Amino acid sequence: MRGLVDMAQADPQQGKLVTIATFHNPHEGHIALGALRAEGIPSWLLGEHHPAVALHLSIAVGARLVTLEGGAARGTTILEEAA
Repeated sequence: MRGLVDMAQADPQQGKLVTIATFHNPHEGHIALGALRAEGIPSWLLGEHHPAVALHLSIAVGARLVTLEGGAARGTTILEEAA
């Protein structure tokens, strides 16, 4: 539930949410999420529970790492440097 609470605190005035990465493995998504949050970039992992509900959804859709539009470029750079 923490992810839902965090997302509710996102200020719509800061821009819309954009997907900067997708992961078939939610554990990898959480590592990337932690890297962005450690740099102070508000971000969320959406769809992380798909494998628990329906494995085929994790393969077809995956977990999406989203951030506010203003932090997308910096977030993408951080993920690229970490890869």
